[in-house]
Amino acid sequence: MLIFRNMREMTKDEIKVFLREGRKIGCAVHTKEERQELLEALSRSKETGFPQFVLVYEKDVLMGFLFIYGEEGHTWIIHNADEKTYEQEKEMLAYGRDLCKKL
Repeated sequence: MLIFRNMREMTKDEIKVFLREGRKIGCAVHTKEERQELLEALSRSKETGFPQFVLVYEKDVLMGFLFIYGEEGHTWIIHNADEKTYEQEKEMLAYGRDLCKKL
């Protein structure tokens, strides 16, 4: 079973771990400028609307992400679910779908 954590709920230490470990899931930053840009983008995750930036964990190990954007009538998700097992992919995309419906 996967654990989904919204970036707005994470501590600074957890975000630091994400920045270090993000390369493993395809969210690499190479320079201080890229790191700052990513932090600014992730800090925009909202409680009741879009965008939503969600990290996915399995047994406390960062393994995926769902970056959900939307505007009136349109929603899209950037994710790495297609790189996971079929069961993980289904769970990740179902979570994203349900979150979008809620918003």
